[in-house]
Amino acid sequence: MGEAVETAQIDSFLAVVDEGSFTRAAARLHRSQPGVSRQIQRLEEELGESLLTRSGGRVSLTTAGQKFEGFARETMRALRALEDELRSTPDALSGVLRIAASTTPGQYLVPSMVGAFTAQHPDVQPEIAITDSATVVQDVSAGGFDAGFVGIQKPHPKLEHYVFAHDEVVLAVPRTHRFAGQRSVPLDELEGERFLEREQGSGTRDVVMEALVGEKRTLPSHKTAMVLSTTEAVAAAVEQGQGIGWVSYRALEHHDESRVAVVRIRGKRLLRPLYLIHQPVGQLSEPVRTFVEWVRANYPGPRGGAA
Repeated sequence: MGEAVETAQIDSFLAVVDEGSFTRAAARLHRSQPGVSRQIQRLEEELGESLLTRSGGRVSLTTAGQKFEGFARETMRALRALEDELRSTPDALSGVLRIAASTTPGQYLVPSMVGAFTAQHPDVQPEIAITDSATVVQDVSAGGFDAGFVGIQKPHPKLEHYVFAHDEVVLAVPRTHRFAGQRSVPLDELEGERFLEREQGSGTRDVVMEALVGEKRTLPSHKTAMVLSTTEAVAAAVEQGQGIGWVSYRALEHHDESRVAVVRIRGKRLLRPLYLIHQPVGQLSEPVRTFVEWVRANYPGPRGGAA
């Protein structure tokens, strides 16, 4: 081995492994793709082993890479725990609080929650990343983030789920649309409509699909106008008259009512719980454990309790 391996190189390696792509890893780390590639290249040079293979636009681990992954994850967990411990003092809670959130809780709930928490604990340093629900679950379970907020429950052996709020998914339509004057429409009326779709892994999308599957129904054939990565983007495109789309009701509270209307499917309300997810409390650092306990105390949800 040459020079010492740097934590930035390990961060880049784990991000590429988790995302399966240099491009997505760079976006997650807020770095350039060439910068991430250079970090991996230097890491491989220092270890004297190839860690990743690239084929067909996908990235996979070599045998050496599989061995290094376990070491890398444990090293980063230990380092972050040490950082939190060194920042802590007997008199004040301090340390880093890394939160991942899907778009609905991440845009409309988490900032105010974290703001209220850090008002009580000003030495805690929050870092919030917003992505889709599936990625939040993956990142929290892998230890890349301390806690997450999602709109779907994906059972995972490493994670605990707690319902902290509820939400409703509705159909957003332009005020000029033929549905705009109706509170609800039959499902069959969606035939041939131009839809603004959410990406795979979206909790909002999964709520609609799972509700229909549960009733052994499917969406009528329709046109996909475009695929968008956030609820806010869908709501904005609806406001611009680009099509109709499924969104969180919370998102429409921030849009012009004269340009966007709320419509529900007749006979069906698409309600969903919103979850706080984290690893077992006994494995959490002091700032994260305190935050989790604070959320449970201050956001019991309409029915309260864990899920």
